[in-house]
Amino acid sequence: MVRVAYWDTEADRGNPPPLLGAIQGTPTIKAFAPKRASASNRKVVSEYSGAREVEDLRRFAVDLMPNFVESVEGDEALHALFDRGKKWHIPVVLLFSDTTNTPMIVKALSTQYRRRVIIGELKSWKSRDIAELYRVTTYPTLIGFYVEHVRGDKFEGHHGEKTPLRFEKKRPSHLSLDLYLSKLALPKPVTSRPVDAKDEL
Repeated sequence: MVRVAYWDTEADRGNPPPLLGAIQGTPTIKAFAPKRASASNRKVVSEYSGAREVEDLRRFAVDLMPNFVESVEGDEALHALFDRGKKWHIPVVLLFSDTTNTPMIVKALSTQYRRRVIIGELKSWKSRDIAELYRVTTYPTLIGFYVEHVRGDKFEGHHGEKTPLRFEKKRPSHLSLDLYLSKLALPKPVTSRPVDAKDEL
């Protein structure tokens, strides 16, 4: 997801906020993308210098769109994903996909739900055994594990009163995926890295 905002340079009489930096002329287009290493989603500023055409602007915005979806290949990577969720006390979602690139909607939502849920992507041609284990027959399929599952020793089947939450829809919309993730995600992001966690989320 890319949000667009407008700043009126005439209204502020040439005194833009420090976040915008120096503005040499108008129109000036700048993008603010979160840094992965920043726990507070600190932004990196990039200035657009291309043509003022819709497709060029779209490509600029899409290329800067962050992706916090984890690539999962094989059992070892899968267990490592759940181990990260256990250390951070964050729900885990498995995305089984058959596309070469991560879907744009999922990339956008991975930023929106960063540190509230961990999303791991498994490609159909690389994870057939895991897909069979979780009875995945259509793509895309998402299987979400509540934090109660992640903290326990088992990651499938019944655990207390909750069961993993599945999502199966051939062409999911942003709204439907947002609603799905909202049922799993923590109310607020975890901003402090656990002492036994090596990497940022």
